[in-house]
Amino acid sequence: KSKTILNRYPLELAKFYFNKAVIYIQMNQFDDAIKLCRKAVREAEVLIERFPQQDLTDKLSRFYSNLASTYFKIGSMNDALLYYQKAEELMEGKSTESTRISFKNDLAMIYTNKAVVLRYLEDFTEALRLYDKAIAIREYLVHEQGFTAYQDVLAKSYLNKAYCLKEIGYSAEAFSLFDTVYQIRERLLSEHHRIDIIPELVNVCHAKVEALCMDTSLNRIIGIIEATIETINNHADGSNRKIYEIYIAELILTKAEILKKSNKNAEANRNLIKATDLLCSIDETDDPQIMKNRLLDRIAQLKKQISLD
Repeated sequence: KSKTILNRYPLELAKFYFNKAVIYIQMNQFDDAIKLCRKAVREAEVLIERFPQQDLTDKLSRFYSNLASTYFKIGSMNDALLYYQKAEELMEGKSTESTRISFKNDLAMIYTNKAVVLRYLEDFTEALRLYDKAIAIREYLVHEQGFTAYQDVLAKSYLNKAYCLKEIGYSAEAFSLFDTVYQIRERLLSEHHRIDIIPELVNVCHAKVEALCMDTSLNRIIGIIEATIETINNHADGSNRKIYEIYIAELILTKAEILKKSNKNAEANRNLIKATDLLCSIDETDDPQIMKNRLLDRIAQLKKQISLD
């Protein structure tokens, strides 16, 4: 009976298929999810031909994107690219009509996701073009429209482009973008006390260090790491401090590894001791134990290398 009712309301039927597909995705049952996504798409495509309304465009675009994402998860890149392309064409066709701010951000998200697929297919030129389109939208939202809530996603757009540039050997350009991301996240931390952003700040610090050329001075590399440690120390205070000390330990360990590569064994060893002491002071209840164990393993390996020298 419920199926008969749904057949009389094709949009509700499409949403039913879509919502059920989401459940299958969460259960990692991707083949079943794809079948239901395709059913949702078919229902919505028929409906939008009859009623080309904005809300139907949004829903069909979401169905396309969800189907593309599911194909991506199973490694079917060409199918993922096809449905991201459909979502892009649909959204671009309505972009001049929509006044909804989140619509523009949704379009930027489609550009970004399509670019990720293109990177897997090694079409870096087209991926970079799409990253630039996503960045242009989000810069407009943040800098011209004043929607500061989009600062974080703007940083992610810069970050995606930076990783792409690094992947194809443009280290200097990648470093510049990593630094821009770092500044945005440091500002979010200092001005809005977004301590949840500390792990991402640490990741960008590592990315900056890795993107630096081999002939970069040791002092500059160490300075980047120490500046990040200082930033965390300044903002992770009180009850929050213990949670984020593991990231300080990780940065100290990274500093030790870099010093070892530069044959600064005595300094490397001093930093190893600092990282070890800090990790040992962190209770199992204070941090993800898997991360702590991984860092302790890195310390053990580096100690062996120093003792062999």
